[in-house]
Amino acid sequence: MRIISLIIGLVLSLADVAADTIDGYTFFLDGKPLDPGLICVNGGVLSPGDIVYIEDMPLCLDEPGVYKFQLKEGIIRRTLKNGQSHIVACEIFSKYDEGVPVEKWPLINPLAGMDDAALKMLRGVTISTWSDEIGNQLEKLDLNHVCLSLQMNWAADDLRVPPIPEGVRTLILENGGGGWFQDKSRFMRLKKVRFLSLKGTSPLEFDFSILKGMPLEYLSLPWTDNPKNVDVLGTFTELKTLAANHCSFMGDGRWLGRLTNLRTLYASHLVPSSGEDMTVTALDLEALAGLTKLEAFHVQSTPVKSLPTSRMPSLKQASLLRSNAPSEMVDAFARANPQAIISRSMNAQLAAELAKADRVLVRTGGVSHGRPSVEKTIHESRDRGVITELAAHFVVDEAESGGCCMCGGNPTFEFYRNDKLVAMIAFHHGRSIRWADGTWPGDGMLTEQSSSYLVDWLAKQHFTGPQTELFEGRRRAAALQRRNDRYQALLPTVVWDALVEADALDELTAVFEKNVPDVKTRALLYLRLFGCEDSTWALSAGLDQSLIETWLPGIPAATLREVILAAPPKSEEGLGVVRWIFGEGHVGVVKDDEVVLKALAQFALTHPRQSNRWRTLSVLRDLGTPAALNLLRTVMKEGTKPRELGEDQTAEPGGQRTFHPGAITLPDGTPDKIAAALCLSLIDDEASRSEIETLRDGLSEEVRNVWDKSMSRKQQR
Repeated sequence: MRIISLIIGLVLSLADVAADTIDGYTFFLDGKPLDPGLICVNGGVLSPGDIVYIEDMPLCLDEPGVYKFQLKEGIIRRTLKNGQSHIVACEIFSKYDEGVPVEKWPLINPLAGMDDAALKMLRGVTISTWSDEIGNQLEKLDLNHVCLSLQMNWAADDLRVPPIPEGVRTLILENGGGGWFQDKSRFMRLKKVRFLSLKGTSPLEFDFSILKGMPLEYLSLPWTDNPKNVDVLGTFTELKTLAANHCSFMGDGRWLGRLTNLRTLYASHLVPSSGEDMTVTALDLEALAGLTKLEAFHVQSTPVKSLPTSRMPSLKQASLLRSNAPSEMVDAFARANPQAIISRSMNAQLAAELAKADRVLVRTGGVSHGRPSVEKTIHESRDRGVITELAAHFVVDEAESGGCCMCGGNPTFEFYRNDKLVAMIAFHHGRSIRWADGTWPGDGMLTEQSSSYLVDWLAKQHFTGPQTELFEGRRRAAALQRRNDRYQALLPTVVWDALVEADALDELTAVFEKNVPDVKTRALLYLRLFGCEDSTWALSAGLDQSLIETWLPGIPAATLREVILAAPPKSEEGLGVVRWIFGEGHVGVVKDDEVVLKALAQFALTHPRQSNRWRTLSVLRDLGTPAALNLLRTVMKEGTKPRELGEDQTAEPGGQRTFHPGAITLPDGTPDKIAAALCLSLIDDEASRSEIETLRDGLSEEVRNVWDKSMSRKQQR
């Protein structure tokens, strides 16, 4: 069994022990062996007072032994050797009642039905709602041995920490936001807290001075963008475990050297969150050299400035995957600490596990599947040659790794030794892999050779999904490169160079304004960039979002109109104009000029992508002017004559797609004249009634059903 740290989802194997027992503890849930989530305070040895998670409910452990749990309706019971059982943990919550206001949902509080002796036996209470009665009952608990977990509802009016008992020693806070920490007094009176987990909170601001005086042995830090008095952390000299993953406010970390009782440090992923405009200071881990009790530290995907160069007598493990520490630095650290396992290579770690395998099973589904009844076996083999060949192609580019795909992957490779699972690896989109229960700091991005081998191997097993995804991904990448090449050709060199280097939109906007000072010329450039290829208008990629939200709206309306009216339709700026007018719905710029409106609409209706032609038709429908109606009637009678789409433009870059209300929802490939007829029908164009009815009567059943649904929605509105 492994000790599984629940710190930010980073799964780490902390001990190599028997399958069913660890440090004298054995767990069962509802009669089945259980490998639960565990949090160790005192290094890697499980001890009384440490935390075990049953489902999502934490509770404190007593002495080593067999723990037979039963879970039912938010209550956990433990059966002892003599066959007797008692409640060891429970959940207090408001039971959902559809149609009833939240404040009137019935309170489920198992404490209310327990006598004083039963309350003393509790080792965990999870609270998601609060009342004064609950506070009085908590005072009767054995506060030295119970874990209080507050998972308060965001909808609560008072998001401050409730008045929990002052004698609590083990406290977990989650979902608290910023409001919980505004009333410092409620924290300042908690002078006995030994175990404090704040990792489930994300306050806008957090003042670490509110923790002063707590005899903390375990502390997980909150995720906050505005920390105050971080230096207070260096005063917790009794601290044995510090969990600071994703906490990019750690500074250089030299204050860690003052935590003389520290056994375990988690400081992985100390990088700015997506969109954050900040630089993270590299950790100066030479400061750890004097921590004689430190057994393990984990700084995966974290910038590292230095490592200890002297022997650390208690050190057993150091995780440095993707830490950017130079090889020479890691080598010196490893030479000084030969007794420790140094994790420095994602590939080496996985290869070591795969080398143990004597059977491979490849199945559909991801690593968190949970649906064996619908999954299928793609391939299964005990052939050593097959296993070795496959294992040799799970090689990742570590510099490009570390992200996390939002899906579970498909398919999954399961490697076994003596029918015991040693590695479960999900394949993601033909490009990356996820090692479930492994020690990697995120997904691994496969090398091109490994990616190609695996998708081809799967295709030979008649599983072609990853091959298709990889092919489409490469087409999208090529399309994006094509667009970037066109951008580079259109932009002045100084602007292109700034585009490559700029960290913020306002920086690039300033570069445009400085190097293209004439506003008309700049407007023309923006339109050319916006129409640089025959792409889908609803797809936003490359510079599209900046052009739509900032640059084109930043041109004075009169100037932009002047440039639009002067733009030749069959030109790159003309493509940008029709995309702006019809794709983005700015038809008001030209609605009063029938000649220009007609010319632009006719050009838009030659677009090779049907979705753009239909977008033009829907804009004309909503405009409803005589000129717009005449254009719709013409399309209904004559159809359209789309331009040919260049072979090199069939693929498009990946990006965000926008759905426009009122979009035409007919099946793809339906003639444009039918789409125009539907538009006229939706606005009750009396002059076209007979032609509309004739066209509708001639539709296939599938198209007619969609047509009728559109008309029905219109009537409902």
